[in-house]
Amino acid sequence: MNCGDCPQLRSRKDQDLSRRVWNHKNRPWRDLDITVVPPSRWLASCAGSSSLFANRRIEIIPNGLDLRVFTPMEKHAARQALGLPQEGRFLLFSAMGGPANWEKGGDILSQCLGVLTRKPGDNKVTMLLTGSSKGPDREAFPTPFINFGRVKEDEHMKQVYAAADLTVVSSRSESLGYVAMESMACGTPCVAFDNSGTKDVVDHMLNGYLARPFEPDALAEGVRWVLENPSRYKRLAAAAREKVEKVFSLEQVAKSH
Repeated sequence: MNCGDCPQLRSRKDQDLSRRVWNHKNRPWRDLDITVVPPSRWLASCAGSSSLFANRRIEIIPNGLDLRVFTPMEKHAARQALGLPQEGRFLLFSAMGGPANWEKGGDILSQCLGVLTRKPGDNKVTMLLTGSSKGPDREAFPTPFINFGRVKEDEHMKQVYAAADLTVVSSRSESLGYVAMESMACGTPCVAFDNSGTKDVVDHMLNGYLARPFEPDALAEGVRWVLENPSRYKRLAAAAREKVEKVFSLEQVAKSH
């Protein structure tokens, strides 16, 4: 199997662009002793099923995170620094392009928020958005939101993570999930889908919640579960930071390599 007749290209030709690219890769690689290092089990599975890498050595080593930068911060101080109210529930969605990003599940997020607002007591949620200077249409978006735009400074992003009660990762696929990692490093649990690389970051009901892909109701159920019990939330937040320290620190990743 060496590509061709590619459904992604809507091609019906054997000698299409995918075949030419495959051959271009295979020629310099076929005689090399290559070890493939994917950052997640999902990508390792993809590599293992690839005709280029199926017979190669595959070692899973995650990407690392500087835990001196992304650290827990007292929520009151974070909200004060950002000019946010101290009261209320804040959920974070961070993606290039904001909620308009289909791959990051912006449409699913919107549906999830619609589910949340239908239940009495859940409609006081405010979204914190990063990743796009252009926010969504306020009249069409299900909840109030505050758009921070493209956050370029890590210290600023840390404040946003710390100010949020929960980070929602509604992506349709993630190679690993840096937003989830950074959020957990700051002590803010995540609700994500039980798919792709995010499964290696979030442990279901131990340091966050993994919902059935790609169901808005299941995502909303996860949000409620994380937030409804204060003592459980405290345990999740502590376990989130502990997971990142144990698995994703730069020192640990360097040692694995």
